[in-house]
Amino acid sequence: MGTEALNTLYELLSSERRRLALGALIDAETPLVREELARRIAVRRDGRDAEAASETAVNEVAISLGHVHLPKLVAGGLVDRTGDDRYGVTELGRSAECAACAFETSLASDVEAFDGELRPSAARRAVSLERDDDC
Repeated sequence: MGTEALNTLYELLSSERRRLALGALIDAETPLVREELARRIAVRRDGRDAEAASETAVNEVAISLGHVHLPKLVAGGLVDRTGDDRYGVTELGRSAECAACAFETSLASDVEAFDGELRPSAARRAVSLERDDDC
């Protein structure tokens, strides 16, 4: 993978909302309409059940999905938009979500192993190759 492709991947995965969207779309058995995707993201983000997600929170997520995040994910090839305005994850999107999981796991390990200086400890400089069962 070239530098430009890696930069694009990092840009697409830099937003927590886009990572949550990928995860929700992977978990869905069928493509989702934007509002349902927004509800699932609000639930994941706030740690509540679907009924407890406020309409204000869901609307805020839906607006940002429609104006910012879904267009980027579609343009990057991680998500497809169907003719009936539903969104589903692509195989590339599944792979990118696994990469994001590995990166977050590695980053969390680096933070835990921080040696008090302005760099992670030598034992934590390598990127974790362990994958979750979901990947």
